[in-house]
Amino acid sequence: NTFLDLGVDHTVFGGQTMNPSTQDIINGVEQTPARVVYVLPNHKNIYLVACQAAEMVKEKKVVVLNTKSVPQGISAMIAYNPDADEATNTEAMTEAIGAVRTAQTTYAVRDTSIEGIKINSGETLALVDGKIVCSDSDEKKCLAAIGEAFKDASYLTVFYGESVDEARAEAAVEILKEKINSMAEFAVIAGGQPIYDFIVSAE
Repeated sequence: NTFLDLGVDHTVFGGQTMNPSTQDIINGVEQTPARVVYVLPNHKNIYLVACQAAEMVKEKKVVVLNTKSVPQGISAMIAYNPDADEATNTEAMTEAIGAVRTAQTTYAVRDTSIEGIKINSGETLALVDGKIVCSDSDEKKCLAAIGEAFKDASYLTVFYGESVDEARAEAAVEILKEKINSMAEFAVIAGGQPIYDFIVSAE
């Protein structure tokens, strides 16, 4: 809904356990009423599939931007200007993508060790730009680790997942605020996403 509100013509549904196929993306491109179509993969695993789809479309110019997360995709859309030419938009959207950092919390599904961090099944994991920064049974500690990583950010958006209620989301924001500069602005959105209880975008 957020992407549609920002002017996206077509969305292809996917996610951590259901990556879209090349044909899914081709279908999305073909259903978009434009001569130049921008594709925002919004996940590192979908980028190469999107590039492959772009090469197979002959009737339109397809530009694939390397958005690795939903927040990066949103920032790219905010930077998009329907009155600008392709080169100008590509430059502006790429610059916007580079300014965004993304954090996520989820749960460990098994005992393991990654980059020296011991992880126990069932613990909350915090990832910042794809790297694990915390694994703990206390979600608050992982949220604090995200706040510490984003302490110099000036604008943050918190998307809370399908298993999180509004009160828990508000409590999470308060934990983040304790670590982040007092002038930072926050936006809180009911993202409804599975797997990741919180996705935090920082600029």
